[in-house]
Amino acid sequence: MLARIFWSIKTIFTDWRVFLLSLLPFSIGAFIYVYFGHLIFTIFQSYLQGLVTTWIGQGYFASVFNALIVFILTILTVLFVGWTFTFCLSVIATPFNLFLGKVLFKKLHPLEKIADEGSLWDTVKGEIKKFILIILMTLIGFLSSFIPFGFLISIPVSSFLVIFNFSDYFWSAENLNTSKSLKRIKENFLTFMFSGVIFFLVLAIPLVNVFFHSLAVIYFAKVNSEMKLKEVPNNG
Repeated sequence: MLARIFWSIKTIFTDWRVFLLSLLPFSIGAFIYVYFGHLIFTIFQSYLQGLVTTWIGQGYFASVFNALIVFILTILTVLFVGWTFTFCLSVIATPFNLFLGKVLFKKLHPLEKIADEGSLWDTVKGEIKKFILIILMTLIGFLSSFIPFGFLISIPVSSFLVIFNFSDYFWSAENLNTSKSLKRIKENFLTFMFSGVIFFLVLAIPLVNVFFHSLAVIYFAKVNSEMKLKEVPNNG
């Protein structure tokens, strides 16, 4: 696993396309949060400090309350960013990751052509299957949190969702349908699941997780590439 992580990090800094596709979503998300976060923070700060001035006036106690307002707003801002930025980043990154999956596929399999996506109906059917699977697994993970020792179910389920979500970009370039994707995971269960658990735990850490989003896409592209090469003799 460490070798794949080091390869992923090296790829980010040695391939300008991968670097750009990894950096752009983070930059756009950071700009949105910094700009609107500062705007909202300033509005709330001015409003609350105006209330302090109205009720208390000016002086020592007003200064204490104003400092307390800044402190509380700062803590709330950090918590809000920590728990929402990853979701925002994942939404922004989706179109970039689709391109990233294709770039990684060509990098790892330079002699192969990116598979034709097929008809619109085939694409829609494939996406519906993926959506149903993700909803089903999410529901299982959610319900397991209400039963004793439910973490024994929720952690593997959440890890599976990490595997599925971050592998899907490479699968799209490979045009691997849902059934074949699940078959690949099943045949290489320990490799996929161990990687999924590690990335699930890392991605659960606020603020730290934002730096591992693109890394996860690259890492699971590498894993799938290795498993694809193992499958070649069987397909012959």
